[in-house]
Amino acid sequence: MSGRQMVEHVEKLGMIVRESHPFGDVLGHDAAHAVLMTWYRNNASHAFALPSLIACLLVNRRRRIRLSQLMQMVTAVYPYLQSELYLDSMDLDVEVSHWLDHLATQGLIRRSDDEVGPPPVESNESYRLMLLAQIVMQNLAKKPSDINLHIAATEANLELGDALARTGRAADARAAWSRGLAAIDSLARTRHLIDHMALQAAALMRLDRVDEARPLVADLVQRGYRRPRWIAIARAKHLLPAS
Repeated sequence: MSGRQMVEHVEKLGMIVRESHPFGDVLGHDAAHAVLMTWYRNNASHAFALPSLIACLLVNRRRRIRLSQLMQMVTAVYPYLQSELYLDSMDLDVEVSHWLDHLATQGLIRRSDDEVGPPPVESNESYRLMLLAQIVMQNLAKKPSDINLHIAATEANLELGDALARTGRAADARAAWSRGLAAIDSLARTRHLIDHMALQAAALMRLDRVDEARPLVADLVQRGYRRPRWIAIARAKHLLPAS
């Protein structure tokens, strides 16, 4: 079933409403069905918790990582999701391998014998991987003590915001970037580590909070931070010289 067919089916069930606007139709829920949809969301969280976690750990990477590294991260994070969502115990080695095969078949990840990584950033598959990551993103953001989860939540929300911005959904993009900033802000302010500060600055720049980003950018550049995409955003916001 295609995405369009899914929407048509849900419309026939009376679970979404359509409003016509000059810029295109808007789909949404009335108050009663909005509450009902939380049940569906909960079901989706349970059914797709593990593949969504895998998506969270891969979606923002520019290079492939070893399967052993991915398994180490999944093993560290999954017990939290298991307790949060009351998930059954499972053989993670078997289940992760199964989902990696399925995600690779769908084109959502790139896999070799001992490495795995995301699809090209500008591809439809990358956007779909971001959407999959969003399923458990709220659950991961609830755990304030786990630094890796905060970083994963920030990276995924920044990428999701970028994808939404490219499709003209400015308000949704700002909401995603704001979630990314909320996930990393206090961590960056207290620990002062380069990677945390870079994510904080990246979120601020996307939100056009340039005055707040300026001292962070200056500090990071002085400390040798030179990731090309980050530098490009800083230049686009006129926080660094053009060349």
